[in-house]
Amino acid sequence: MVTPGIVNEYLRILNLQFQYNGAQWVIPFHQDNVEVDLMLMLSENFLRFEVPLMAEETVSQELLNQLFEMNYRIAMAKFAIADDGMIRLVCDFPTVNLSFEEFQVSMQIVVTAAFDFIPQIAALKAKPIGFEVPKNQKNQIM
Repeated sequence: MVTPGIVNEYLRILNLQFQYNGAQWVIPFHQDNVEVDLMLMLSENFLRFEVPLMAEETVSQELLNQLFEMNYRIAMAKFAIADDGMIRLVCDFPTVNLSFEEFQVSMQIVVTAAFDFIPQIAALKAKPIGFEVPKNQKNQIM
């Protein structure tokens, strides 16, 4: 079973700078003048790897279709749109027997996918026609 202490140790072994607030870890990654923050959240059974990519007040149909297509091509991680309009790349890994090597590979998969897809998402950002992301509405199906 993975504990916060194990996650801290794994991050230290990888020599990564991170912030931990008792609920989540934030690890910055840089590539080609682009920075993303990988956020880790630990629950009883899963370790969530999440990368916030960009916020959108309105989501164009083209952007939504592109996210669906990208989700189809990604084996483990998925793009999601949060209630606040933030487009995130999310991946949950079971915590039972998560070894250091599996942790490292999982992190690499999510961060690499984020950097690979950022240009495609950014290219669609300027499309103004679409639907508005609902604000603070619970139990809404999108």
